[in-house]
Amino acid sequence: MPTLEIEGTIIKIGETQQKSQTFRVRQFVLQTEGQYPQKLPIQFVNDNTTKLDGYQLGDQATVGVNIRGAEYADRSTGEMKYFVNLSAWRIAKVQPTHTSHLQGPPAYDPTQAQIDEPTGSVLPF
Repeated sequence: MPTLEIEGTIIKIGETQQKSQTFRVRQFVLQTEGQYPQKLPIQFVNDNTTKLDGYQLGDQATVGVNIRGAEYADRSTGEMKYFVNLSAWRIAKVQPTHTSHLQGPPAYDPTQAQIDEPTGSVLPF
């Protein structure tokens, strides 16, 4: 089963939905960064639905997902159709990098300047 990691910002968190007696799902949307940001609906299923507890909108996260696909028959036409699902199995918060803590060279302080006094004659003759 294909797996990948996706990093982005959580922009929506849904409630846990009980689909059947043995199956529950909780969907959230992760927005990627880059030139063409994507809004990806991802879901946790069954016992993994609680892994979203403690996450909030705006949190940066890395999510491990399995790519799942399935086939189904359209009820009205009988035509076979397909869908793809991103099923999460792991999530971890990404700590934002703070560029405001980067420092350049120290500011010039004239009281700390050292002046080299000539010790002898500077004339070459």
